[in-house]
Amino acid sequence: MARPGLSGVMNMFGVRQRSVGAAAERRTVEEA
Repeated sequence: MARPGLSGVMNMFGVRQRSVGAAAERRTVEEA
């Protein structure tokens, strides 16, 4: 059984990765 706290942390990491990926895409678009 996975703990709800663990899933919450994983969701937070996912959101951070998405935000970072979006920022990287914006930078590449601006540079290009």
